[in-house]
Amino acid sequence: MKKALLFILPLGLMFAACSEQQMDAAMDDNNNMKGSITAGDAAADNAEDMEVTRVSKPKWQKLANFNGSKNQKTKSFKVSGEEWKVEWDVKGGSDEEFIIILKNRHDKDDSEIIANQSGKGKDFADFEGGKGEYYLDISAKAPYSVTVSEFK
Repeated sequence: MKKALLFILPLGLMFAACSEQQMDAAMDDNNNMKGSITAGDAAADNAEDMEVTRVSKPKWQKLANFNGSKNQKTKSFKVSGEEWKVEWDVKGGSDEEFIIILKNRHDKDDSEIIANQSGKGKDFADFEGGKGEYYLDISAKAPYSVTVSEFK
């Protein structure tokens, strides 16, 4: 009997700290959090007015995808995140050169070679900052795919 009281007593104290009204205010009809559970009369009055916003984890979001097997200047894409990347996959060609030049759409002097490889293979270039509008100038003689993504 003594052991049962030692187990039940802490549970009773834990549930007593939160009133039923506070617990109901914390959950909406879909069991999504809508408030917080707090102890005390002042907190109980404000619990119904509080909302919790669910924040999704940042993840890579695709901005653009380009495919081909010859030279091309891509459509422009807009980067708004702080971290972004350009990934490529050259699917053929033994000694064929594959080059990607990243160009700023609004500044003709702002360009950078981000890929220069021979033959097939995958790789990427990542960037921090550099919000703006860009396009890619791709030089290729083998099938390839290029994906631009940003971390949001």
